[in-house]
Amino acid sequence: MKKITLRNRCPECISTNVRVSYLREKLAFPIDLFFQPYRCRNCRVRFLGIKRAFRSFLKVTSIMGTGMIIMVTAVFLLSRMPNNQVNASQNDDAIPRKIQLADQGDPVAQLNVGLMYLKGIKMKKDPNEAARWLKQAAQQGQVEAQYRLGILYEEGIGVIQDYEQGVYWVRMAAEHGMARALYQMGIIYDLGLGVPIDHIQAYVWYNLAAAGGEVGAVAHRADVARNMTRNEISEAQRLSRLWKPSAAKGTSSVE
Repeated sequence: MKKITLRNRCPECISTNVRVSYLREKLAFPIDLFFQPYRCRNCRVRFLGIKRAFRSFLKVTSIMGTGMIIMVTAVFLLSRMPNNQVNASQNDDAIPRKIQLADQGDPVAQLNVGLMYLKGIKMKKDPNEAARWLKQAAQQGQVEAQYRLGILYEEGIGVIQDYEQGVYWVRMAAEHGMARALYQMGIIYDLGLGVPIDHIQAYVWYNLAAAGGEVGAVAHRADVARNMTRNEISEAQRLSRLWKPSAAKGTSSVE
């Protein structure tokens, strides 16, 4: 008896009118764990089919697997929904309040309004408005706004692309010790974005960013070091030790 079916139908006549057939010989392992002999009542053919207990197990796990797939899909879709669709009924009154505070000159509120325009959170995405509000906050020393504004200038989003302005605002944030800004300063000197390429400066900023927890800065620091002499690395490390951050203002409540 060599015929095997996974649907417990007779492989010869396709009949489902089958019964368990007990053979004298023992089935080999691991076949005996999942299959058992059946006999077709119509054509009398013997064949191996899935054990009833194992078939029930497959049905249960199939249902559970389908449920798991549905749950994972739902979680994924929820995570991809824009913030203005998740908990849309919550904190709706906070938006006019943030705009009011921003109009009154509150730098954190200006940052939050700028980020809402930049990302399209509970209002229409508008990079120009985002840049306007971020600049107001940045001019008041708001560190997150300084960094965000610098990136906008570097990428030319909502403003005319201007590497020098990008360096200016990112450096302002970096001098307050913001790890992302430190990392970006390393990239600026590494690639020469608005400044001459300077491996020592790139190493210093990458070094500070890595110390601040920016994992990507570690690999970039190593890449820069390959193009530096030992004396240059020693100088970069000395400058890193001497660097001290300035005091920083409040951060965003949007992220």
